[in-house]
Amino acid sequence: MSELHSIGTVHLRVADVERMLRYYEDVIGLRVHERQADQVRLGTGGPDLLVFHHYPDGARPSERTGLYHFALLVPSRFDLAVVLKHFADDHTPLHGLSEHITSEAIYLSDPEGNGIEIYRDRDRDYWDEGDSIRLATMPLDVQDLLREIGDQDASWTGLPEGTVMGHIHLHVNSVPAAEAFYGGLLGMEVMFNVGSATFMAYDLSLIHI
Repeated sequence: MSELHSIGTVHLRVADVERMLRYYEDVIGLRVHERQADQVRLGTGGPDLLVFHHYPDGARPSERTGLYHFALLVPSRFDLAVVLKHFADDHTPLHGLSEHITSEAIYLSDPEGNGIEIYRDRDRDYWDEGDSIRLATMPLDVQDLLREIGDQDASWTGLPEGTVMGHIHLHVNSVPAAEAFYGGLLGMEVMFNVGSATFMAYDLSLIHI
């Protein structure tokens, strides 16, 4: 992925700012970078990862076009293991735990229905076969991931510094129309197509509903 073109800050319309802040600070492990009257910026100490914009009617309806999920990329497999242990210790409801070959991922949703993925990438040599890409969705080997902790300190202090916004998936009602917009107008390149989804540079995915 080009360093010049990458996913940056995700902006969310938020109905209940205080409830969302408690969730993102206590459960997800982000911290407030800056707070204004109707806007809150969060991250892990570096660039902002999320910005909340307060709208009283801002809660997102499910199964509509728009954000499917945003994905927070942690620096290492150990970091992902610590996140999983934290969720297990706190009995955090999860939507899925997936092995994608390209990555290992944890899925959940915030109190207003925004999808969240927290994941770690595997080295490109593991899944890039030149003229094809190894990609799948299989159950995550939870015990193997937790063994990554070993005898290291796994105390929860929030998402680690160096966590970045890895990718965004969007729900669209027409993949070809969305592909034409993001490719033709914005100049993004199609990386590959899988069923009803198109994966585009730079880490934007279009998923039909």
